[in-house]
Amino acid sequence: MINSIYNIDVVKAPNSRPQGKEKQPVMSPHEARTPEDKVSLGKNPAEEIAYGMPPNAAVKASDYSTLREMLVGIIEEQGITTRIAAKDTSIDFRDLTPEKARELISEDGYLGVEQTSERIVQFALSIADGDPNRLEEIKASIGKDFQMAAEALGGALPDISMETYNAIMDKLDAWAESFDEASAQTDNHASGIASNSSSPKALQMIF
Repeated sequence: MINSIYNIDVVKAPNSRPQGKEKQPVMSPHEARTPEDKVSLGKNPAEEIAYGMPPNAAVKASDYSTLREMLVGIIEEQGITTRIAAKDTSIDFRDLTPEKARELISEDGYLGVEQTSERIVQFALSIADGDPNRLEEIKASIGKDFQMAAEALGGALPDISMETYNAIMDKLDAWAESFDEASAQTDNHASGIASNSSSPKALQMIF
């Protein structure tokens, strides 16, 4: 939460909602939430894991729970800071001025689209262990987390959070494409070596 960064108290007005044009991330059908997807924030991840689940699956569930908590926290901070930047008088931040709030959510700010999306992508890739085959799984999980954050904020996300979501998806796709290109170059190089080693000239050198 933003108050955890600045060590200040936050007083939210009842039923206050982010201002400005807002919309929810568009989720594909396979990303729809199910009862099994539900994670209660603040609980020990182990409490959300079914009894008898294999140890490796338990670790995976814990990782995704951590990612979910991270995402929801960041999005809430973005939403609150956006309202302060707009001088929402229903929230008392005492130490956080509108100028400082605008700085935080600026293009280069800590809660801006670039830095926020980069933190989330790096954490997500660490969960995926650098495996591009898990890309869709990671993207689906992030989509559900943004949906959860939207519900926590009254059903909609501030524009900056939607921009962050799109930036995350773009960066994940770019990472997967770069991985494919690197793999293709490696395959072509190996194929070239094999072709050269079987040529008459290469055979003459061997014998």
